[in-house]
Amino acid sequence: MNIDEVKERAFAMPVCNPAYPRPPYRFYNREYIVIKYRTDPDALREVVPEPLEIVEPVVNENGGAIFDHGSGGIVLLRAA
Repeated sequence: MNIDEVKERAFAMPVCNPAYPRPPYRFYNREYIVIKYRTDPDALREVVPEPLEIVEPVVNENGGAIFDHGSGGIVLLRAA
């Protein structure tokens, strides 16, 4: 495989057996939720590592599910 073939095929790794289908990606029939809430600043300081700083004591939780997409199957999304 030469450099031109790599540039043409390398949209995901490994190049010979990509983990994802070729773009464009299409997502249909999806659900998504964002929960934003204020929390105790001291409790937040215990879990936020240095050198990160807390601007305001707000936590965001994100999650969702995509039922119809190019790869097949259901994808569940959750922020870590």
